[in-house]
Amino acid sequence: MGVPSRVYRFLPATQTVTPVAQLEELVRMVDITNALPDMSGWEGRMDMVPASQATGFVQNAVLSTRQETDSSVAFTHYTSPVCINFAEMCAFIERERGGTKGLENMPGLKWIGKIKRMGWGWFLTSQQAVVGAEGEGKNKGKGMESRR
Repeated sequence: MGVPSRVYRFLPATQTVTPVAQLEELVRMVDITNALPDMSGWEGRMDMVPASQATGFVQNAVLSTRQETDSSVAFTHYTSPVCINFAEMCAFIERERGGTKGLENMPGLKWIGKIKRMGWGWFLTSQQAVVGAEGEGKNKGKGMESRR
């Protein structure tokens, strides 16, 4: 067809240690939502970038004056700057707010959706998660794996 194409892809963070500042921000979101994320059975990580940086990356790429000279596909990659390890996140939130009375216990995905609606300024770029890995009997150690 001869139509130039572009693919914009966010890559996982290269570092795997969860920054304390991000953990503190998640505790702040616990305070705002009055809810604790229930991530029991979750293993793995999620990668993220400030939403303003993500939109800037795509906007700059789309609006660039780069001339397309052929009909090939061009790939543009953006490495996520932050990795949140689920175990580190849960331990930190539990340590900081675990004994707080009056907090609702909310499924993890629902909680993340809620904090996004409440103005959490991060864009989730990828995840490598296993949910339900604790299992019982013949299902022990088997969970649903999700990579995005």
